[in-house]
Amino acid sequence: MLTPKILRDYARLYLGSRDSRDPLASPLYADLRGLPPMLIQVGTEEILLDDARRLARRAEEAGVEVRLEVEEGMFHVWQFFSPTVPESKEAVERLGGFARDRLAS
Repeated sequence: MLTPKILRDYARLYLGSRDSRDPLASPLYADLRGLPPMLIQVGTEEILLDDARRLARRAEEAGVEVRLEVEEGMFHVWQFFSPTVPESKEAVERLGGFARDRLAS
């Protein structure tokens, strides 16, 4: 779904004249302290896999509770295909469980 060229084109449109390291443009460069628990789901075929791993690491370093789920063989936004794709349905169910566990009082 995403290629390096598409990412570069979208980044150029998104950023305009802003620096790509601006914390408002990329959470990789933001102060992540104080964020609520974070679930990051990423597939091994996702072009943003390394960025997802970097974000998880940075969040953990900032003291944020992080769960990084790396799904073998999955691609960008595979969760969108739930309930047609079993892995998608499972990912959405895990996401719901993550939210419920943290929002229930």
